[in-house]
Amino acid sequence: MSILWGQLRPGQDRAMASGGCDRRNDARKASVGSACKTIYEVFLGLAVVGAVYWGGCKPASPVKAPAPDVPPPGTQFRLVVVGDPELASAIEVLRGEWNAQSGWDFSVKTLDESAEPKTLEAIWTLADAAVLPVGWLPSVATGDPEAPPLAEVPANLREAEGGPWGRIFGTLRVRELTWGNRAVAVPFGSPVFVLYCREDWLEKLGEKPPQTWDAYQRLVQRLAAARQQAETNLSAGGAASDWVPALEPLAAGWAGRLLLARTAAYVAHREHFSTFFDIETMEALVDRPPFVRALQELCAAVRGAESTVLTLDPDGVRKAFWEGRCALAITWPTASAEIQLQETPPEVVFAELPGSRDVFDPRKAQWQKRRADEPIQVPLLGVSGRLGVVSQSTRWPAAVFQLLFWLSADRSWEVSSKSRTTTLYRDDHLQDPLRWVEPLLSPQAALQYAELTRETLDKTVAIVAVPLPGHNEYLSILDDAVRRAVKGELSAEAALREAAEGWNELTERSGRDRQRQAYWQSLGLE
Repeated sequence: MSILWGQLRPGQDRAMASGGCDRRNDARKASVGSACKTIYEVFLGLAVVGAVYWGGCKPASPVKAPAPDVPPPGTQFRLVVVGDPELASAIEVLRGEWNAQSGWDFSVKTLDESAEPKTLEAIWTLADAAVLPVGWLPSVATGDPEAPPLAEVPANLREAEGGPWGRIFGTLRVRELTWGNRAVAVPFGSPVFVLYCREDWLEKLGEKPPQTWDAYQRLVQRLAAARQQAETNLSAGGAASDWVPALEPLAAGWAGRLLLARTAAYVAHREHFSTFFDIETMEALVDRPPFVRALQELCAAVRGAESTVLTLDPDGVRKAFWEGRCALAITWPTASAEIQLQETPPEVVFAELPGSRDVFDPRKAQWQKRRADEPIQVPLLGVSGRLGVVSQSTRWPAAVFQLLFWLSADRSWEVSSKSRTTTLYRDDHLQDPLRWVEPLLSPQAALQYAELTRETLDKTVAIVAVPLPGHNEYLSILDDAVRRAVKGELSAEAALREAAEGWNELTERSGRDRQRQAYWQSLGLE
């Protein structure tokens, strides 16, 4: 396949179709507190923009760029990969092929994700483009006043018929790759949590994967009771003392993300933008009833297994599931998993994370029932994943985007599938889903996961995990609160009250107006 999906242009066409831009401009002018403006209307507005991104535009007429705007042969682009050495190694392997096809070259440098502020300062002194954790987009999109802004994805790459943009799952295009009203990023895969279910245990109990967190908790209780009555050599595997009904990732760095995923359906109210923060005041809302309820349910679900779950990240949860140590597991598949079994692996049924028929109205401070036409399950984006961005100050932004799309689209099988932080993210990935999951999965289960991921990442209603500069700092504060509650050191209410205080202090230090603007931009409001 050719690496060039459209001719380079002398100037970058920033038009995103007048309908989408007008909708965003209208939203920017609207009062956030207006009762007539609902959160679902905003998502519909984003869907209008999405219609452009999802293949609604006609391909632009090719315009041959004058020679000065095309990099000369041998030009080397500088690429930085943050916090993902496996991804960086996979990219490095393809240098020769890129050079043979394009006549250009690139270098790859890796940076440590743990030193986020220092790394952010260093990126644009070292690179024309960067592959970053998804949660870093607000920081690089807003940045310091002197930092180069992000270049926009060229219109000809977005609009080209059969090009790289149109096959990306729709929610990613609108919610993760767009900042304000500009498409600024290229995907390398962004997993959402999914529920692994052992098919044999579901059949034994006559159950189906739970759709709500209430149903999930009832299933956990039924599994625990059935296990107590069973002999130790049942198909669950492992010694009885090693087995628990469900495992969830609560290791340092994951507990906060898990709580937000459990809370997403509780806070996605049709009439309000305020989910994790009050959109007008930026007051933290993580000590409110939806979060308290979610944390209490989480503590109940893992009761008796605290010492185990507090050590497990998504990789550890996945491994424990395959070793027969639980019947339900919250994680996601990856082809990079290294799991060896001496027996036939169990059959797996995948399900979207449970949701809720109840939703909390933050203005009225009361629970309400969802309407029949509203989704029960609401995915949390930004749990993990990587995306590529280009500096506006680079000499050849369009050509550098060509490189990112070549890695992300043409060579995604060789690149993104090597990383445990990513997953499939394009329609064409459904052609061979086995290349994106651990080898223990059957072809049927792999296809089910692929179709579930596409369905989840094509939803018009989704919530992004803390889309603010300082993303990791906010999550670290919440992480500590969740883990203390699970350990029994604090009640859910007390732990989250401390987390809210920490979030408010961080927002104040970061600049409340700056954080408010970023929050609005993440929703496409300005």
